[in-house]
Amino acid sequence: MTHQISAHQGADEAIAVIGVVRSGDRRGRRLGFPTANLHDVGAVRRDGVYAATVGLEPNGPTFVAVVSVGHRPTYYGPDGLRLLEAHLLGFKGDLYGRTVLVTLRHRLRPQRRFDTSPALVRQLQEDVRDTAQWAARNGLSHLITEPPHSERSKGRWGVDQRSLPRDRCRPTIRALKRTEVITEAARSAPPGADLYHWVAARTGFPLADVAWRLAHFSSP
Repeated sequence: MTHQISAHQGADEAIAVIGVVRSGDRRGRRLGFPTANLHDVGAVRRDGVYAATVGLEPNGPTFVAVVSVGHRPTYYGPDGLRLLEAHLLGFKGDLYGRTVLVTLRHRLRPQRRFDTSPALVRQLQEDVRDTAQWAARNGLSHLITEPPHSERSKGRWGVDQRSLPRDRCRPTIRALKRTEVITEAARSAPPGADLYHWVAARTGFPLADVAWRLAHFSSP
């Protein structure tokens, strides 16, 4: 069951929902953007895509996330099951059955239908970039590249470290090396290439990680 914590519906007023992650159709994973899904989202009155934070309960780490609330019109039309789908930036692992606290903090755009899956993926890349930039403006970038400072000495941070990105275990060295590899690959991308996909294929790093690092660290 999902519980409403607060339901302020202003442009940038937080909307917080807590619930247990349920299984879905894994379409997001196939597109390169795996999500944690909550099924009971009556507390959120406005469909849309949000910059958000997701905390793993109880006492687990918090991540920056791109969150979609709506009927998934690209694949299911206006009558599809209404879900909250959270893509946690930098997280790898299985959250099924975990309780999460999702706080919608900034509405990026309304829900819309895309004609093709590649068109949707391009928009998701933009959403990841916009969310990463929002996190940087609001002092939350550390929730993407490393665990909260108070959690570092706990070893497991409330979840199995094997489910976390490698550079979360040793954030300073590994995160810098990964960023260097990604930005160097981006500089060598051929003209006209789909940059995020090209760099992800070239480096083997997750698409969402590539999108965030290029948005946050690469020179304009």
